[in-house]
Amino acid sequence: MYALMVLVMDILGHLKFSSSTWMTAQVRPFLVALILYQVFLVGPDPKQMQKMVLFIVAIIGISCLINIVGLMRNPLAVRFVVGGAEGAEGRDRFTRMGISNYGFFSGLPTLLPVLFYSFRKTAQKKFKWLFGIVIFLVVWAVFLSAFTAPLLIALMALVLSIFGNVRSRRAYTFVLVAVVGLISLIYPPQLAFNHAIDGLISITPTEAVRRRLNDIKLASQEGIEVTSTGRTETSVEQRLQRVFWNVETVARYPLFGSSKNTNPEAFHLFWLYFLASFGFLGFLPFFLSWLTHIRRNKRVFDQDFWFYYVLSLLTFFTMGLIKSITGWFMYLAPLFIVPAMYYLTYEIPEPGLEATGESAVQASKGALQ
Repeated sequence: MYALMVLVMDILGHLKFSSSTWMTAQVRPFLVALILYQVFLVGPDPKQMQKMVLFIVAIIGISCLINIVGLMRNPLAVRFVVGGAEGAEGRDRFTRMGISNYGFFSGLPTLLPVLFYSFRKTAQKKFKWLFGIVIFLVVWAVFLSAFTAPLLIALMALVLSIFGNVRSRRAYTFVLVAVVGLISLIYPPQLAFNHAIDGLISITPTEAVRRRLNDIKLASQEGIEVTSTGRTETSVEQRLQRVFWNVETVARYPLFGSSKNTNPEAFHLFWLYFLASFGFLGFLPFFLSWLTHIRRNKRVFDQDFWFYYVLSLLTFFTMGLIKSITGWFMYLAPLFIVPAMYYLTYEIPEPGLEATGESAVQASKGALQ
């Protein structure tokens, strides 16, 4: 339905780009991720899934390590790969070194909540070491990638994951809120935020990230002034200006959208750009696909994993609010890899006690314990 909608929009002349471009960059990765989910995660063999997901986690860790080594030698390599600043030859050279594209680094934060869940859930030291090392490598790789938004989202996802248990207990939540409230009287949140940004600026390896973090601090101190057509001074104002462009198109073409009347720069705010390009009717099949996918997972996952799964989805959707969604990994991570990681801590029933279907999955308590 989603693919058909793209073709219809192209025929009606609402797309600035060709439907084949959107199919290749957006529809194909989305559909392949859903097909992998359907093949491997609907009525799965839990034991085989554990092996497969452990292999995937190990490969992600190795990929992060290769990128870390390459980025320590060439700090701006990812931006050269994405932007083509050194031409096709330079891009190929960095790719041969193992430097990944934008989609890999932007998809990594989505994995942090479920990786932390697996780290917390398992009692076996070898698996704790594996998940702990992979979490460290993921954060380090994103830190070195010179992309500000994935770095901030990754840190936020990790902090929320660490405090997930506290958040789920009412008494601890009240204590936490009270402590934060008292601290804020002594140490104003604005000052704490600015000091935190200054700390990140001092350890950030690239000038591009330092400049954008400083723009965020300036925006918090001096405010933001944005118009739909005026010149912007900081990256924060530039990002908000893209909101104006998208909202203006949605207001003018609410049902079917029109990417031809939207500034190309607005693509960086993916969900709004999607809505501006296809309208509410065009966006509906994509939204319903996600809704069906999430509802199916809710029937399968236990309450503990569900919390971290939702954090992973929020990480992905937040990324789409402030950056572009592109590349295979950005769709594979939330649609296939994150749900598959449920089976890392799935308890395989003893012989003679096997349950079938989704009820067996719901009875899980953790295999790697």
